[in-house]
Amino acid sequence: MSKVPNSNEENKSNVKETASDWFDKGIENCKSKDYNKALECFKKVIEIDPKYEDAWFQLGWVYSELYNAQKPPEDPFGFDDNPFYGENDVELLKNAIDCYEKAVSLEPENWQAWYNLGKKYQDEHKNYQKAIDCYEKALEISPEFSYAWNNMGLAYDDLGDHQKAAECYEKAIKFDPKNQIALVNYAINQHSLKNYLKSMECYDQAMEVEPLDFTAKMSLQAAMESIKSKIKPNHKNIDLWMQMGINYGKLLIHNKAIECFKQIIELDVQNFAAWHNISITYHILNDHQKFLDCFEKRDKLLKDLKRVSIITTDQGPFYPDIFWLLESSSEIGIIPQEGPDSEFLIKVQPLPSFDNKAVIMAMTSSEDNIFVCWEKKK
Repeated sequence: MSKVPNSNEENKSNVKETASDWFDKGIENCKSKDYNKALECFKKVIEIDPKYEDAWFQLGWVYSELYNAQKPPEDPFGFDDNPFYGENDVELLKNAIDCYEKAVSLEPENWQAWYNLGKKYQDEHKNYQKAIDCYEKALEISPEFSYAWNNMGLAYDDLGDHQKAAECYEKAIKFDPKNQIALVNYAINQHSLKNYLKSMECYDQAMEVEPLDFTAKMSLQAAMESIKSKIKPNHKNIDLWMQMGINYGKLLIHNKAIECFKQIIELDVQNFAAWHNISITYHILNDHQKFLDCFEKRDKLLKDLKRVSIITTDQGPFYPDIFWLLESSSEIGIIPQEGPDSEFLIKVQPLPSFDNKAVIMAMTSSEDNIFVCWEKKK
């Protein structure tokens, strides 16, 4: 005996199918960026099935897109802290938040809805604690979502809890090492905590991910100028000055890169890394005289010589790897073997007890080393 269909079950099935049809139409309109038509479709879905959670989420997203399209452009110089919003814009924002909240009430496991809701509270209402609460909900469900960790870090920074923010950025980068936004934000955060070396390292990583990113470059340059105005070079912060020199080089600001490396050499004349980096900068500039002008003139040094050495590095054959190092009682100078004074050996060989064997050893060296060729007797 065949079963007689239950009319209530048939109606329920038809309702779901109709709501699904409208939902699919809404998605198609979203893909074509016809958000007003998409809005109508998702509203129709909810009229048919008020508990259609995905429709509430998509409706919130559409309201957000319409809001973003109508709100005033941000002041690129940051002077306008209170841009004007029309009544329609405010209503769109409110509708977006209401829809996301409805979506998470119907489906508490919708981490994307929690994340989007947090962004609205953070970006538009500046309600950072409410935003953090939403991000925490999203991360309970999707703990490796890098952008939620990053945005939570921003919220904590805005609340003044920079240490907590740092922990969030670390998580963001751990789960996505190529999250360039998180790297830049972490760099800014570390600068505020006066962890300048870590800040430089983060900027360096950010530029490796996005070499052409203007924001990262401008932020890095401003950070380095700030550091230079506050921190004087000493033996404890050589690594910081080294990183700044490297980063200036990556920004193609070669004169400031040389200044940083020169500061290191004045503190530690045997710092091979500084010699390496100067040689690379010299090679890039392809201007021997400009390189030599970064140091004291040779003739002045020759009058009061204390020591003559040869520095060798492992940078050859594509970069200069042999340098004459001159030290007087008060100054130091360097002359690249391939520079305009390539016959410098002839000028120093007449010095009493000059060690030609040291020169020969230096010429055959392909490692980081310093060979003392002559030293003034005390």
